[in-house]
Amino acid sequence: WIFLQINGIAKEANLNIFTYEGTANQTTWLFIMAANMGFWSLLAVDIPNITRYLKAPTNEKGWFKRNKNSYIPHLLALPTVQTFMGVIGAVSFLATGNWNPIEVVQEITTGWLMVVILLMVVLAQWSTNSAANLIPASLTFVNAGAKWNFSYAWGIVLAGVIGTLFQPWAILDQLSNFLGYYGATMSALAGVMICDYYIIRKRRLNVKDLYNPKGQYHYNKGVNWAGMIAWLVASAVAVYFLEYMYLVGFPLAVALYYGLMKFWYLKKYPQAEVESKFSDDYLGTSADRDWVIIPELENETAEALNKDRVVTTSNS
Repeated sequence: WIFLQINGIAKEANLNIFTYEGTANQTTWLFIMAANMGFWSLLAVDIPNITRYLKAPTNEKGWFKRNKNSYIPHLLALPTVQTFMGVIGAVSFLATGNWNPIEVVQEITTGWLMVVILLMVVLAQWSTNSAANLIPASLTFVNAGAKWNFSYAWGIVLAGVIGTLFQPWAILDQLSNFLGYYGATMSALAGVMICDYYIIRKRRLNVKDLYNPKGQYHYNKGVNWAGMIAWLVASAVAVYFLEYMYLVGFPLAVALYYGLMKFWYLKKYPQAEVESKFSDDYLGTSADRDWVIIPELENETAEALNKDRVVTTSNS
C-alpha cells in the first residue's frame, strides 16, 4: 500500500520509476544493499542464539534437509522483504527527496489511514527492534551471567538501561557512518564464525570441551589469536572500503582465518574433531546423539571408577 502511494506521488511528478535511469552521482543499488547487510550484521552473527531452539531431524546429515526450518524463513524474511523495503525507500527518495516513506505518507494521509500507519510503525518497532537489537544484547548478558543464573528478563532490562545511557539518538545524524563501521567489524566476525564451523570443523564440535575451561577451546590463555588477527585485519580493510564493507570484510576474514588456522594454530593447539578426520563422534542429532553433560554425575562416575581401581589393586 505504501509502495502504491509513493508511486502515485512519483507519477504526479512525471517520474516513471520502472524506466528511471540514475546518474553517476547517485547512490548505486549495490551500495544500498551493502548498507542493508551492515544494518542486519549484528543479528546475522547472533542468529545461532535463536536458531538453536529450532527442531532438526534425527539421522539427517544433509545440510539443506537439516536446516530447512532455518534458511527458508531467513530467505523469505530478510532478503526478500528487505529488498522490497529498499525499493520503497528508493522510490520515496526519487519522488520526494525523502528516503523515509512513512514520513512521506503521513503528509498525504488523514483519518483512519493515519491510525493504520502509526499501528504499522509500532508493530515494526516491536518485532524488528526486538529481534535485531534487544535479543542479541539480552542473551549476551544472560550468557555472561550464567554463573549467577542471570535471567532473560533481566537481560532485557540491562540492555535497555545501557542502550539508553549510550544515547543512540545522538548518532542519528551520522547513522550511515555508524552503520558502516559497525557493519564492517561484524562482517569480519561473521567470516571467522562461518569459516570455523563449516570449513575448519565441518560442522563438528567437541561438545564436552565447550564446558571445560581448560579444554581444547582454551587456546592461548582463553584467546584464539588466529581468530583475533583475522577479525582485526579484515575489519580494518572493510572499514577502508566502507561502501562495500560486508562484501569485503566477510570473504577476507574467511580466507585469513582459514590460512592462520590451517598453517599455524591447529598445529599449535590441536582440535579433537579435526584430528579425528571429522569423526561422527563429534556430531549431535545428525548422528542420533543427544549431548547430555552433567558434571556432578561425571564426577561421581570418576570417583566410583577410582574406588574400583583401588579395590582391585588391594585384592591383587
